[in-house]
Amino acid sequence: MNYATYRGEDVDDRAGLQGVEVSLSVETAGDADLDAWLSNVEDRCPVTDNVENETGVSVSLD
Repeated sequence: MNYATYRGEDVDDRAGLQGVEVSLSVETAGDADLDAWLSNVEDRCPVTDNVENETGVSVSLD
């Protein structure tokens, strides 16, 4: 993230994040299929969906 954009400085960089990295440490009771679990989490996560797919944004003043 380039904070110069927020300050109104003239920069070529995007204002938003260049990437998102998540690292999880999971403890389970038993033999859980963590790969299947993680796949389900990624499929169901609305944030992942918005980041990976084009999402329209509408900004207005009242």
